Amino acid sequence: MKKAIIFGAGGAGLQIYRMIKNDYDVICFTDNDESRWGDGFADKWIESPFVIQKIEFDMIFIASLMGVEDITIQLMELGVSSVKINKEYALIATKSREVFIQNFAELVKKNELIGAVAEAGVYRGEFAKIINREFADRICYLFDTFEGFDEREFGFEKKKSHVEGKQLSKTSVDIVLSKMSFPENCVIRKGYFPETAEGIEENFVFVNLDMDLYKPTYEGLVYFYPRMVEEGIILIHDYFSETYPNVKQAVEDYEKNYAVQLKKMPIGDGYSIAIVK
Repeated sequence: MKKAIIFGAGGAGLQIYRMIKNDYDVICFTDNDESRWGDGFADKWIESPFVIQKIEFDMIFIASLMGVEDITIQLMELGVSSVKINKEYALIATKSREVFIQNFAELVKKNELIGAVAEAGVYRGEFAKIINREFADRICYLFDTFEGFDEREFGFEKKKSHVEGKQLSKTSVDIVLSKMSFPENCVIRKGYFPETAEGIEENFVFVNLDMDLYKPTYEGLVYFYPRMVEEGIILIHDYFSETYPNVKQAVEDYEKNYAVQLKKMPIGDGYSIAIVK
């Protein structure tokens, strides 16, 4: 049986593992999060990406939805031949999200909806650049610590999640802004959300919440939902993810605590839910 490595030990990695395990002997997962090296995941181990240079394999599957191109470059710098890099599974999900944004941006323009756009949980800016590009005439607020998770957030986790410790993100404001088509439209809000939202007096037509954890997802709904214009959309990533169960829990608790029935619909990427105002 051919041997494989899966790059990305998250929800996408788990899905890919289930799809390929009958055809490939999955040696291990690799991940750029140093705090997870040595941990078990889906009955395998999570290793440093440098293990790629030490073991024999036939294929490496990229399982990071918003870091496909960055990881491809990283793998090639590690000496992996392009013929051994499989991006197919990750690109299916990322393309679905991109098409969703493109189509929704057209509707926003057609219906003359007024408001800003935002992303909370920017990481390296791979999805933010799509928002910035498709909503070229809008102010784009970008919320992130740009330093990894804030330790204050972990005490609010309600279910077992693979996010158990502080994860350091290899990102920065400069990295994110370098990817933007219209950086002049971007407003960086660096720090702990929702504190970083203080003083904003905008309504919003589109917001992407990609916060991974319970508290910031919940606070994101508390802050943004009342500020959404009619027909505006909040997109919540990882709602359907088994490895981030607290995202769905945050949405359900918001509905319960605020006595509101959110209009939710999947967008076809296997992970995200769209909430329509």
